[in-house]
Amino acid sequence: MSFYPEIKYDINYARENLRWNGWGAYDHPFLLEKQMPAILKRLHAAIGIVDSRSTPSIAQERLRMPSCRLKRSQLAALERILGRGQLSTSRLDRILHSRGQSYYDLIRIRNGLLGHWVDGVAFPRNEATLLKLFRWAESNRCALVPVGGASSVVGGIEALPGKCRSVLALNLQEFRGLLSFDEESRIATFGAGAYGPLVEAALNQRGYTLGHFPQSFEYSTIGGWAAARSAGQQSMRYGKIEDLIVALRIVTPQGVIETLRAPAQAAGPDLKNALVGSEGIFGVISQVTVHIRPLPERRSYFAAYFPDFSHGLAFVREASGLGLAMARLSDAAETRMLEQLAYAGGRSGMLARVKQSLQDRFLRLIGMHSQRSLAVIGVEGERTECDALEARARKALRRHGGFFVGYGPGRSWLRGRFNMPFLRNHLMDQGIGVDTMETSVQYSKLSQLHQSVLQTLSAATRHNVSMAHVSHSYADGACLYFTTMFDIDERNPVDQWRRLKRATTESIIAAGGSLSHHHGVGADHRAWYSRTYGKHAAALLAAWKRDLDPGGILNPDKVFNRAAKGDRQ
Repeated sequence: MSFYPEIKYDINYARENLRWNGWGAYDHPFLLEKQMPAILKRLHAAIGIVDSRSTPSIAQERLRMPSCRLKRSQLAALERILGRGQLSTSRLDRILHSRGQSYYDLIRIRNGLLGHWVDGVAFPRNEATLLKLFRWAESNRCALVPVGGASSVVGGIEALPGKCRSVLALNLQEFRGLLSFDEESRIATFGAGAYGPLVEAALNQRGYTLGHFPQSFEYSTIGGWAAARSAGQQSMRYGKIEDLIVALRIVTPQGVIETLRAPAQAAGPDLKNALVGSEGIFGVISQVTVHIRPLPERRSYFAAYFPDFSHGLAFVREASGLGLAMARLSDAAETRMLEQLAYAGGRSGMLARVKQSLQDRFLRLIGMHSQRSLAVIGVEGERTECDALEARARKALRRHGGFFVGYGPGRSWLRGRFNMPFLRNHLMDQGIGVDTMETSVQYSKLSQLHQSVLQTLSAATRHNVSMAHVSHSYADGACLYFTTMFDIDERNPVDQWRRLKRATTESIIAAGGSLSHHHGVGADHRAWYSRTYGKHAAALLAAWKRDLDPGGILNPDKVFNRAAKGDRQ
């Protein structure tokens, strides 16, 4: 059963079909691919790029990959543990498991600048094999990096060896599928390696949904969502992943931990929430048990304009208590960018230009000038429930100066919500870098943080256009998601990114924002962990890791660990 038309349920995840230097599968195209010349023309103008240029990736065969550090005897021992065909040292497998999907990952792999490589990839079939691998890794000083969909954008799977001599990726594709389904309790258990579309396919055919739809949904796994503490686009209705998880099963070098399957408990600190977001440093998540809900009878998504970002924020604050599925608010810069992409992706010619001019004049006439902000609002559930929610939302938006502009933009957003990451593949081929940063902050600090980070982004690169939107909102604050598009410094793209990342993160922390709302910490944010949460919090995590992973083999130098020589920062 294919309930959600925007989901591609039949993605071919064969490794030879996955792009090694970009997002997604080779046979999964960007929806606006034919409109790219028009899109590039508008983006070049917005960024300030005068002369367009081609910046293609190097050929795969030109990548300089170090030799595998594992000896023949070690490879033979691994094959005995894993079984025939469950260990790979192939060039493609090493490439696919040595990078995530951040801009920093891709600019390095595309230019042959990646400095850390896994020596091989293991495909364990069960927990018993994982325990044997842990013992082998401890005695052979080999780091183990768990990999689900390899979609981390914060260096979560960077092949850092820590104090080990070699690095082995643990691909969890064998831990997949629906393992149990309890309709009476409305919970289901999945293998951690199940990709998003496979999770929804299994639930949809039974009349249910998880309701967790991060933008990476089609190329990320349920275990990865748990490990990185991710958030879906409809978290206002369904909750973040930690709200959806009932229990976890995690395999550590000291044995298996399974958290209690109970609706609530008061038996000391919540172990489940201590393990959600642990990013593979304590153990390998093998099973995830989650709450499920009946498929919504109706989904209604529509758009509204507000005179400016502050009017839109007032609406978002109220909307957080209305029971909506989503209230996504773009600032003025992102609103202009979305309008430009919509115009470039639509019809061209004189009639299109006339229509655009008339739309702009009408918006100005009703008070929506150059600082206007666009909101995409969604409701889901039973039909009568959706009718009531939509009526309340439209009343609230009018109260805050908003203007309802119809369902078309909402349908368009739904149709392309998982497809936009493919745009970056094309932009990086044409000299345009794209990076994103996100944080959560209380409403009283949100406007100042928004302005401060945009100023930082504007100054970080020579030519750029930077923007933000509120992606998730709560009673006391919201998540701000920043995007910057900039002219790639071809002479030194790595230093360009490092300056950008450092300056932006410092700006976020100085303004009172969190280190991350849903991307995680990984290697990229690790340097700021103690500053954000305090040295005692880092010491507590270090104590847990020493107890569960005394050999230091699991995903070294992530989250809080001391920086290693030559790491990502």
